[in-house]
Amino acid sequence: ILVAVNLVTTDVTVIGTPVSELKPEDFIIYDDSVAQEVAYFSQDQLPLAIALAIDASESIRAYLPMLQIAGYSTLRRLKAEDQVSLFSFNTSRTRLVDLTEDRFQIAEKIDKIKIAYGTNIYDSIYDNAAYLSAKAPRRRRAIILVTDNCHNSMTGDSYHTPGSCRTELLESATLLYDVRTPGDQGVFYCAEPDAEIQKMTEETGGEVLNVNAPMGLQPALEKIVANLRKQITLGFNPSIPGEKGKFHKLSIKLADEKRCPGCRLLSRSGYYSGVATALPTRDEKKDKKPPARSAEETDILLIKESIITASAFNMDMPGIPFEVKTTQQTDSKGQPEYKVDLLIHASGVKFKTVDSKHACKLRAVLFSANENGKVFGTDWRVLEGYMSDEAYERVMRTGISYSATVPAKMQNQMLKVVIYDEETDRIGTKVMMLQQGM
Repeated sequence: ILVAVNLVTTDVTVIGTPVSELKPEDFIIYDDSVAQEVAYFSQDQLPLAIALAIDASESIRAYLPMLQIAGYSTLRRLKAEDQVSLFSFNTSRTRLVDLTEDRFQIAEKIDKIKIAYGTNIYDSIYDNAAYLSAKAPRRRRAIILVTDNCHNSMTGDSYHTPGSCRTELLESATLLYDVRTPGDQGVFYCAEPDAEIQKMTEETGGEVLNVNAPMGLQPALEKIVANLRKQITLGFNPSIPGEKGKFHKLSIKLADEKRCPGCRLLSRSGYYSGVATALPTRDEKKDKKPPARSAEETDILLIKESIITASAFNMDMPGIPFEVKTTQQTDSKGQPEYKVDLLIHASGVKFKTVDSKHACKLRAVLFSANENGKVFGTDWRVLEGYMSDEAYERVMRTGISYSATVPAKMQNQMLKVVIYDEETDRIGTKVMMLQQGM
């Protein structure tokens, strides 16, 4: 597609369901209230560059374990060509992983985030926006911020203000998404900068997603990725470019609201003349190194890490409801063991249609541990089914049954059961103590 060199692009997220697939003529772009002709249009065809910026202050320590599981799920939903970088911030800022298509490299570093005091949000936002602009000029760019929104640099060495952050975000055409946790107000007084963060997300085309408990992190991050997947990139050649550095107010509307009843459009609020970003494209350097592992191998690694991380929680997780019954018995050699019968409620499982069959794929893992939680045995199984309508209806009524055995190694031992749905990344866990002779 041939366009003029002064092309201005903006990403638009359509919140809602259109009557049919939206096309260029369905949008009207207003540049300082003057309607512009759409010269460029694409929908989720351009690769992403995402900066995942994690608050590493004391106030969200309780959220970090669940953040690992939520992070694995989010990474699985990205395309193979998408790139992610990982930052953490407290008083200082640390780039843990440079932009990479190796999603497992990001996953490995999430649990290496070190907690310290302070929350320098504004410098983190600015640094991430500048980094994405420099390293990924031809990609769609987004920052996913996970924080309690309480800016506190502790030492007072915050170089950037909400105003400078806003300018950098708009100049670099970078969306800001904010996953807001409650934090711990007992750690220090919070100056409530929520209004500034809210304003930045709105002006860049992002959103604030409030999370009231650790379990809410996964659906919040998944919603952000879903929005990015629905993004439409529009481009236009300004009819009145104006002087270099002049701020132009942007507004995107539907030509006919009946095409998408009740829908909301999220996009950046403006741009600066002469600071247009490069046209996004799939073209990459031809000498790019081959990936360390295939997308399928990465998926398997992320799934395994999610399950292992979930097993470390000494509490039940309700993502997939199921029941467990254990019975003491002996094996063929007369050694004591436990028979474990699982009944998974099918209402918590995602089925999809494959060749007119109802398909699902679960992973059931049993972890045997001592009283202190140290694992000494595991049993990994894949539960995969392709069911007819009749079998599907029966399973929905009765559930999915599965049985396994675990050795009885000590008087008191712990059993951790993890059920993982590969289609949704939902996880259900149960933890119980087994006592021989009881």
